[in-house]
Amino acid sequence: MSGSLIQNPSFEDHPPSAAWPHYGPVGGWEGGSGVNNASGPFQDNGVIPDRVQIAFTQGSRKLKQLVGGLEVGQQYWLQFHYNVRNCCGGTMDLSIQFAEEELDYISEITAVGGDEPYYYHHIEFTPESSSGELVFEAIAAGDATLLLDGITLAKRSAADVAMVNPGFEASGTPGWPGYIQPAPISGWTSTGNYGVNISGPGPFANNGMNPEQDRVAFLQGDATLTQTVWELEDGEAYHLSFSFNARGGNKPTLNVTVNGETALEYEVNPVGDAEPYYVYVYNFTADSDVAEITFAQTAEGDNTVLIDDVRLIKGKGTEVELPGPEEPAEPIALALGQGADATLTLSWSADKTGWVAQYAEKVTGPWQDAGAEATVEDGKLLIKVTPAKTGSRFYRLSHP
Repeated sequence: MSGSLIQNPSFEDHPPSAAWPHYGPVGGWEGGSGVNNASGPFQDNGVIPDRVQIAFTQGSRKLKQLVGGLEVGQQYWLQFHYNVRNCCGGTMDLSIQFAEEELDYISEITAVGGDEPYYYHHIEFTPESSSGELVFEAIAAGDATLLLDGITLAKRSAADVAMVNPGFEASGTPGWPGYIQPAPISGWTSTGNYGVNISGPGPFANNGMNPEQDRVAFLQGDATLTQTVWELEDGEAYHLSFSFNARGGNKPTLNVTVNGETALEYEVNPVGDAEPYYVYVYNFTADSDVAEITFAQTAEGDNTVLIDDVRLIKGKGTEVELPGPEEPAEPIALALGQGADATLTLSWSADKTGWVAQYAEKVTGPWQDAGAEATVEDGKLLIKVTPAKTGSRFYRLSHP
């Protein structure tokens, strides 16, 4: 089980049941009728909103999941995409419930048809308990089938402008290494190599502590993520806030624009270990009711940037100062000499304390401590090491 509020939100954890028309269990959920991909037969119209599978509920049935970990009295966004099968007559209504309270009701759903996008629905609610059953109840007359995808739950304030899938939780957990392209990520238009990782296991999100639930988006190489946000008020102040990081060992460049204006262009160093992600705030004044937000990785080569917790909030935000570029390390001269007893001596300046001599059989490692104690001789730190009996051995200084 992941640390996200919704388990298997995009219905990708298991493939459709082998027997046509793919009736079967929906992983992480109770009820429903099964899972389909673009080959149908229940998914017979519309573009799947997130990755490649959807859940279907034929007739009047419930699809439900116990959700916990909510903060009582805080506002949450429940978001999902929906459609109906374009077949067989009948009508379909949908009731959405949490903890036995109806949050919303959608009547007389019709098929989107062809290659049109699924319908999208956004509900704001304040839970009265920290846990409860989330229920999608299909209410059918005749042979009608409900299709669902990309379900997400995120805590947001009243000042937040509605964004789709702002923490990238709706995609679930793609198979290693986490690529989603060319399939879509719910709410976002993407190019290049992109996907979703659980922060920690990675492999792209392999360092740092992300701020929202447990999934982050990644952009590898020349790649972008874009979302158009509506319902802004012309002339009002807003701020875009987001968290970001770099894959360990990488140095990507994150370029962020709002309506074509540069919000941030920054060379990103990994935060490392369990350090928090960087946070950036960009203030702007809306000149229309639309904000097109784009995140791009623009450094050359195999570099990957990580993104999480994207928020667009009404009002001016407090700007955050990001760390400046890392200063290049001052080189340390390491001398190698031959000892009288067939040992080697490594020496370096005595004022460069705290460094440890290491060796490896290959220049790429793995490296291990040479293990000898350094002594001071003639203003230099010196250790004796035993050379390799065969092959090559490489030495370096490392600061713990």
